[in-house]
Amino acid sequence: MDLTQSLTTDLVPSACPESAQTSIPRVLLSALLVFLITFIVYVNSRVNANPDSEWTVFTAHSLLHEGNFSLNEFEQSKKRVSEYSLTLHGDRIYNYFPIGSTLFALPVVALYEQVPSFFISMVPGFERFQKRAKTPSVLQVRKQLEHFTASVISALFVAILFVWAKMQLPLSFALMVTAVVAFGTSTWSVASQSMWQHAPSMLCLSLSLSFFLAAKRNASYAAYASVPLALSFFVRPTNAITILCFTVYMFYAYRAFFVRYLLFALPFVVAFFWHSYGVYEAFLPPYYAPSRVGEGSSFLEAFAANIMSPARGLLVYSPFFIFSFLAFLNLAKSKLLSPITLTLGMIILLHLLCVSSFPRWWAGHSFGPRLMTDMLPYLSFMLIDYFSLLKDKPLRFLAPRLGFFILLAVFSIGVHYQGAQNWEVHLWNSKPVDVDQHIHRIWDWHDPPFLRR
Repeated sequence: MDLTQSLTTDLVPSACPESAQTSIPRVLLSALLVFLITFIVYVNSRVNANPDSEWTVFTAHSLLHEGNFSLNEFEQSKKRVSEYSLTLHGDRIYNYFPIGSTLFALPVVALYEQVPSFFISMVPGFERFQKRAKTPSVLQVRKQLEHFTASVISALFVAILFVWAKMQLPLSFALMVTAVVAFGTSTWSVASQSMWQHAPSMLCLSLSLSFFLAAKRNASYAAYASVPLALSFFVRPTNAITILCFTVYMFYAYRAFFVRYLLFALPFVVAFFWHSYGVYEAFLPPYYAPSRVGEGSSFLEAFAANIMSPARGLLVYSPFFIFSFLAFLNLAKSKLLSPITLTLGMIILLHLLCVSSFPRWWAGHSFGPRLMTDMLPYLSFMLIDYFSLLKDKPLRFLAPRLGFFILLAVFSIGVHYQGAQNWEVHLWNSKPVDVDQHIHRIWDWHDPPFLRR
């Protein structure tokens, strides 16, 4: 039995009446259908590409053809080198943002160069290029390639989430939780729309958690969690919080495999520091500078805004996550809180504290609680915990809670539909005045972004 089949077997509930040989294909087929449906919705959304990810495809192109991450071969990079998204080291111009998104985009860029006809004839967003006599270059379709890549990665996360939900819940509940997270969170409105750092980050973090869940049946699988964890640091520096907390959890729960866990991560750690030193002559790139944490001068306001402001509040844009926190509290109160759930709760809190200490804690020009997007795998897992606590309750107990959840879920899906389909909600950042210069707008309940038309 290969590793994929073994992991799937371990992730299927033992109480399932079907045999393992029957349940494995059924779960995989269901997850595949979830992936395809989610991907189709994501890739057909109207809002895509953003300035932060602008150089991702350029860097992938440079890596393919020049064998390096430098952008010097592009004239536009020389003209725009003073912009925030580029950094100059010596005489070389680089993308300021982490290389992880570039590595995830690289296979799609390479595929486009081999079979552009597939994208132009089959993938939404490429229709405008169908009548051109000359095949557009990778750089001409960079927005479309970003959107396609981000949609694939985000849909993979949703498929993984479905498998988690199926571990603990009946199919109807599993599908409900999966659909609400897929379309009622920043997974749709932010992560799936372009190659920010968030989609690859969510995929790496969800894969690492999957290995720990599989380790409940076979402890040796826990060691593999270090591979996606190490990759997650290539994507986003705040993932250092998850790496630290999961490493402590690994030492506590699976000490016999701890050395193996470290050895599996070692090649990626060496590669990261080798790249950083080779490019910047420092062990950390500028974007990873520890001094960036704690530079914010409005920590309490930022902390509150990331939870409940009308422009960036997690519980405003996806209010159903209140049930995730209720699950954590209920499990703690009943002394049923598992070490893994306790670890996830700690990661969420530390992440919130970290992003609230950023100088640009409102996440610049973006939609909703973008800086909390990376925590969606863990918030979703705790949402599954909540419904796991309810699944055996009588209808009179379940009905009002389920009804309230559905009400909040419908609202959330409507909000994130706006973020994925309506450019006007994004123009909120600059109209009537730029939010970066008028931060008080974050708290303007008379003009929340998701109500723009």
